Amino acid sequence: MNPSSHFQTPHFFIGIFGWLSAALVGADTPDFSREVQPILAEHCTHCHGSDEGSRKGGLRLDVREAALKGGKSDGAAIKPGDPGASAMLARVLSHDPDEVMPPPKEKKPVSAAQAEVLRRWIAGGAPYTKHWAFEKPVKKEPGATGSKAVDALVKAKLATLQMQPSLAADATTLCRRIHLDVIGLPPSPAEVAAFETAQGKDPLGAVAVLVEKLLKSPHYGEKWARHWLDAARYSDSNGYEKDLPREQWAWRDWVIQAFNTDMPYDQFLIEQIAGDLLPGATQEQIVATGFLRNSMVNEEGAIVPEQFRMDEIIDRIDCVGKAVIGLSIQCAQCHTHKFDPITHDEYFGLFAFLNNSYEAQSWVYTAEQREQISAINKAVEAQEKLLREKRPQWAQELAAWEKSVIAREVEWTPLKAFELESTSGLNHPTQQQDLSILTQGHPTTNGDVYFDFDGTFENVTGLRLEALTHLDMPFNGPGRSKLGTWAISEMRVDHRPSNGAKWEPLKLVNASADFSESDARLEDMWDADFDKQKKRVRGPVAYLIDGKDETGWRGDRGPGLRNQEGVAVVQFEKPLSLPRGYQLKVTLLQKHGGSDNGRHNKQLGRTRVSLTTAPAPQ
Repeated sequence: MNPSSHFQTPHFFIGIFGWLSAALVGADTPDFSREVQPILAEHCTHCHGSDEGSRKGGLRLDVREAALKGGKSDGAAIKPGDPGASAMLARVLSHDPDEVMPPPKEKKPVSAAQAEVLRRWIAGGAPYTKHWAFEKPVKKEPGATGSKAVDALVKAKLATLQMQPSLAADATTLCRRIHLDVIGLPPSPAEVAAFETAQGKDPLGAVAVLVEKLLKSPHYGEKWARHWLDAARYSDSNGYEKDLPREQWAWRDWVIQAFNTDMPYDQFLIEQIAGDLLPGATQEQIVATGFLRNSMVNEEGAIVPEQFRMDEIIDRIDCVGKAVIGLSIQCAQCHTHKFDPITHDEYFGLFAFLNNSYEAQSWVYTAEQREQISAINKAVEAQEKLLREKRPQWAQELAAWEKSVIAREVEWTPLKAFELESTSGLNHPTQQQDLSILTQGHPTTNGDVYFDFDGTFENVTGLRLEALTHLDMPFNGPGRSKLGTWAISEMRVDHRPSNGAKWEPLKLVNASADFSESDARLEDMWDADFDKQKKRVRGPVAYLIDGKDETGWRGDRGPGLRNQEGVAVVQFEKPLSLPRGYQLKVTLLQKHGGSDNGRHNKQLGRTRVSLTTAPAPQ
């Protein structure tokens, strides 16, 4: 087909790989991977393999250079082309129980047929080969005439099997085969008739013209992308507990387009594995990373997020192994296997490369939407430029303002929780190194999350609640809704003298925030079965501590601005002076989500709770 194509799928290459190897080293020389290596693995490399701790006599047979050098005795274990001078074969054929290898008490002996394979292999030069996936393809002239180079290879193999080639296909059959092979669709009657006419005039030319025509068809990419999509588990559903369908058609279309535009293979892999890390990554390059986002999704309520994240990475390594490297590397997850070219250490080296990824929800925009976004950004830039021109001293003014803010800054002490839980049991909040609390479990639309803290609290005047972004949330959060937004219906703080005692509420006053929305009803998308009368409202931070579940504080700044961090501060009615061992419980009630099984939640995804002794903190 098209010799310039980077994506010509080699139907027959794997099947004839053994034929090519035999042609390179001699037809009578046994294939190392298929015939010789299994003998060495069964009888020899347990004592003379890669493991230095168990290697005996200083002899290593799994590496050619080491085998030619030999061990501490006997000289060269293998002398290419001279079986009689090869110590390994002499030991194998010996009848002396003190000389024969492997030792009769440890391993069963090499059979006569296996010894003959080793003899023929050494006589043929003792060629070692890597796993076929690591061998660079080498073009070799077949040394015979024929309409195509592959014909000579096929005829040579048929001759060894004493078989004759099939008769040439008629024009109708050939036309159908070419269509199905290149685009996966049968030809129309008119296309068959046209091909028959063309082949009657120029048989080889008609085939070349038809192939070139079909390679330019959009159906070419549709047909050949299927093999890559299968390797990347595109056809799977979400799997696990809910097993819902997935929407990844944008990545499927990217793969089809890559085949149709003849994208170079290195670019094809780079964009799929790390397209989001390329400088100035385009939407298409980010979509390309869907290759590694085809893992099964676990939406069962009681999962531990970190445990499942590990499962996802293992699945991705398996995918890279099979689709890119061309072999299964699952064995190396537990140990270095005698047949696998990938070691245990190399497996976890690959693991480390993928152990820094996040699976936040992302969006794909149409061409029209991208034009609109670009226009908005240009309009914003124009307004900012205008503002700077109107206030030429803006940089100095900004610096002075920042200095005044720092001067008024309150010192806060983040709290470390000794217990984190939710009433639903589905969320599994965890505390991070920076003492922020990350909630990644199955999102609920109606429930609460509470955090327990203990310590010594002296003259504490206020509490700060931060809404923090995180890469594992839609649009980086801070919320877990499909927009990355959040709402808190109520915050409560209780205290008790020790574990097991009764919790007592603390009165909170004077709530303040860096941003609050105006008072309004919830939008229709957050309708819920438990609020059929639509009593819930969202608005100022005062709703955070007003004692009503129907009201909630929300800080949605609107499109383009909503996914940034925010903060609220509340004061204690009376300063707290609690002795060591006292416990505080901070509860966040979240009843402002919808009713679509967690998909319309309004949870705060990442937060941090801090205390201060500053007077009247805001």
